[in-house]
Amino acid sequence: MTVLPGMIALVLFGGWGGSRDYNDAIPLLMRDLLPNGVLGVAVTGLLASFMAGMAANISGFNTVFTNDIWQARLRPGRDDGHYLRVGRVATVAGVTLGVGTAFIAAGYSNIMNYLQALFSFFNAPLFATFVLGLFWRRMTAWAGFWGLLAGTSAAFASYVSYKAGLVDFGTELNASFWGAGLAFAVDASTCGRASP
Repeated sequence: MTVLPGMIALVLFGGWGGSRDYNDAIPLLMRDLLPNGVLGVAVTGLLASFMAGMAANISGFNTVFTNDIWQARLRPGRDDGHYLRVGRVATVAGVTLGVGTAFIAAGYSNIMNYLQALFSFFNAPLFATFVLGLFWRRMTAWAGFWGLLAGTSAAFASYVSYKAGLVDFGTELNASFWGAGLAFAVDASTCGRASP
């Protein structure tokens, strides 16, 4: 669903990387290939999917923070009204965080570079922790925590080193791939050392 429209746009439209921006692939395909009635349905579907994705992310953030962190670890045993207020504050904080990350994303040349940077920071160490927790009996919760922290820090340090010019990975996408590999390796080794 992501690659195929990009390949079709690559064949149908020229000037990519020069006069055309890669982020324009889907709008160009929709403009030139869809009839007017279907175009309206497609735009409505895109907006609805963005809104649903944002609502799901904010709801997930709110629930995890309120129930799994605040209620379970920081302030257990309070009344439901307290947790409702904390959930509302977490929702506002999540929306504010989302708006802030949109400003960060605007500084990237295309959305793929931004997503790959985020994936290298968070998904690669999370995947390493998940795999180790699933298949290794000696894995503990604290080992997973320290592994996630070390892996995320390693990916972030790798990316900052690239942006500062200390390391040359060639492109921003390559920097994200190297950061993801480093994050996975550091996470796995930290989990191995932190487990009894």
